[in-house]
Amino acid sequence: MFMSDEPKIVLSFLTKDESQIQLARDYWTGCDDGHGWKWAETVQSIAERYGMQKHYVASTVREIARAHDPDIRCSDCSAPREIESRAAIRPGFGEYVCRDCNAAKVQSKNQELLEQQMRLAENQGAVVAEVSSRVHLIEYTSIEYFDAVVLYAIMLASDEACEKGAFDDAYRLHLCPGENLTRELLNRLFSKNILQFSPDTPPAAIVLNEDERWRYKPYEVRWRISPDAGGATFPQIFAEIGNLIDLRSEHPSYEQCVADLWWSVGFNDALNFLNQEIATYRISDYRKGPKTDEALRYALERFSIPQVRRQIRSVVKNAAELSVSRDFNRRHALNTIPGNLISYVDRALSEHWTVHPVFSDWQNDEPVLTTVLFDRVLGSGLTGFRSTNGAMLGSPALQI
Repeated sequence: MFMSDEPKIVLSFLTKDESQIQLARDYWTGCDDGHGWKWAETVQSIAERYGMQKHYVASTVREIARAHDPDIRCSDCSAPREIESRAAIRPGFGEYVCRDCNAAKVQSKNQELLEQQMRLAENQGAVVAEVSSRVHLIEYTSIEYFDAVVLYAIMLASDEACEKGAFDDAYRLHLCPGENLTRELLNRLFSKNILQFSPDTPPAAIVLNEDERWRYKPYEVRWRISPDAGGATFPQIFAEIGNLIDLRSEHPSYEQCVADLWWSVGFNDALNFLNQEIATYRISDYRKGPKTDEALRYALERFSIPQVRRQIRSVVKNAAELSVSRDFNRRHALNTIPGNLISYVDRALSEHWTVHPVFSDWQNDEPVLTTVLFDRVLGSGLTGFRSTNGAMLGSPALQI
């Protein structure tokens, strides 16, 4: 045991080798010279005398002896403060907690967190179990036309949904142009009891609120289609709702449903395409607001969905060029997009421009609900997609 002048350093040796003990004593010997703490010998000098590299001295000493300051003790266990190296001779601010007690606190906190997570998963699982146990029988021959189209598109996109009445990873369905509309449509079918949770839905799909209410993440739910009241199999349900869709104008809600579907798909497509174009030109931080919504609706009222894509591409390109102009900052450039889109539409109409549509591969890249709307519901296919605008269909009555 060795003790130096103030500040006190107590050494506990881990070896009986006198040469190594002396190395530790040489390293830790120092005193207060009236101007502060001063070491008796530099680390470089010690390294040269013992034939070592300078940067190995401190680690070697730690293997030989433990240095402690008996005047500073752990607030939990009262163990003296361990000093790792000369650089740590002066304590930091606040109370001292030793390494073991610190590790114990971390372990305790991690254990508490794990228990909280387990309780949360248990409560989430209880919600899944309760909701998935509900039984709803649906008369699919009489569901709303809008719901029939959406469910048909889901079953068309998923073999598992069509054959077994279940599907997960709704994102892979590529049901709609953007995630928001898919999420809203899944919510709609769930609220109508057409879709239900599968028992194997992961607990993490449930979000519990402090008021004991819960909500769910549609893209993480494993969905099942409710069984048919008449006992039809899922392939038969697929055929039945296909026959309902084929009624078209003979169905009383056909015309309004077409308008609702077109506007839902069209607005979602336009907004998604706008975001893609902004990302392409790397002019981020675009803030969509009521003016953007109005501009997109204004364009869709007068032009088809693929023509509006072209108009969006033009105005975003113009905004990107403005953003690098000396007279415009990026925020100002982005703010021109809604107004320029409306102006573009007006000029295209007044000057009789030919607005060339922007297409993706109809069978493979366009969203399933889009192709179902034009191929099965309207029967106009790609030609209708190219030419149909909002004014032809009337205003939507449905806000998804």
